[in-house]
Amino acid sequence: MYTMQNFLKYTLLFILMIVVSFSGFCQKEKLNKMVAGFPVNYEEDSVGTYTLPELLVLQNGKQVKDSVTWIKKRRPEILQLFETIQFGEMPPKPAEMSFNVFDKGTLTFDGKAIRKQVTVYFTKDTSAYKMNVLIYLPAKATKPAPLFLLINFSANSSAAGDPGVISGGVWGRDGKKVPASTTSPFGKMPIEKFISEGLGIATIYYGDIEPDFKAGLKYGIRGHYLQPGTTKPAPDEWGAISAWAWGLSRAMDYFETDRQIDSKRVVIQGTSRLGKTVL
Repeated sequence: MYTMQNFLKYTLLFILMIVVSFSGFCQKEKLNKMVAGFPVNYEEDSVGTYTLPELLVLQNGKQVKDSVTWIKKRRPEILQLFETIQFGEMPPKPAEMSFNVFDKGTLTFDGKAIRKQVTVYFTKDTSAYKMNVLIYLPAKATKPAPLFLLINFSANSSAAGDPGVISGGVWGRDGKKVPASTTSPFGKMPIEKFISEGLGIATIYYGDIEPDFKAGLKYGIRGHYLQPGTTKPAPDEWGAISAWAWGLSRAMDYFETDRQIDSKRVVIQGTSRLGKTVL
């Protein structure tokens, strides 16, 4: 029976739908159409036509009927699609890479933690293409410590709140690098909390690897790998996200040399490490 109660219920539901739709429309209108110098699309009808590949069909057209075929054939095919279409192909570990452990293990946080600072040089020329890795490990650990690695939007010195950390620089949207402030808009790392649980924590400023603005290519590691006569990577080559992942993999290369770090138990914030590649 259609009662006044039902009338009110459906009227309120209708009004709610209008409010939600209008709110979503207003929020969409406020979204930036340009991010880091690149146009951004929020409209489904502007995406264009595309056909997604079948999940359980090999590229040769055969069906995936068992777990072995999935693990050995289809999964690698899908990862390859992500690499070439979404993230772009990355160069391998550079043969000329080197490490400078300029802070070999300083007691800090009332003797609870050991601080290490490492410069990773991506090229033979140590004046450019390098990143600083800041590491804290439990001082009382009797065996290699598991490690949480995060890529930070702040300089290491801003993220740690530790006066012993080398002062870094940060990139602005205007393409200029300036000294880092003592505070971070993203807060401080919970170093002591990790240390109290027997875990290590490490961070890298993403701008050391590749700045996040349109002209950042010429300052970042991708600029070093440009093919002669080109001004940007090819469509199937790496973008900035892959460059940051590549840099995290280079940090993993260092962790594998440090006997105080359990390199087989490294968790990377927001990423997964597959072999020597971080995606």
